[in-house]
Amino acid sequence: MNHQLNPHFLFSSLNNIRALIYLDKDRASDMISPLSSILQYTLQHQNGLIALRKEVAIVDDYLMLEKIRLEERLKIKRNWAEDSLDCSVPAMFLQTLTENAIKHGINKRLEGGYCH
Repeated sequence: MNHQLNPHFLFSSLNNIRALIYLDKDRASDMISPLSSILQYTLQHQNGLIALRKEVAIVDDYLMLEKIRLEERLKIKRNWAEDSLDCSVPAMFLQTLTENAIKHGINKRLEGGYCH
């Protein structure tokens, strides 16, 4: 399975950072590390299995960046069973599901929604 990060997400994140540089340098700076982690993860883990714990960490970085873009429209609720985090999943599987949930669900709703 070969999953890729949505190029629109990358461009949107970079544009958000660019805009925030003038408005809120600390928030712009806070966006760099998660974006870097996501890009590095994407390049290193295109195929194969990965611990769910690592996939969740990347999804958390992704959600942090999307939260800046969607603001109050994106509500995040985490509910992971600790013993499930050591299970293996296909790399980019959870991240792709999360990205699609936001793109096809929350983005289309004016009131936003929860990402579980």
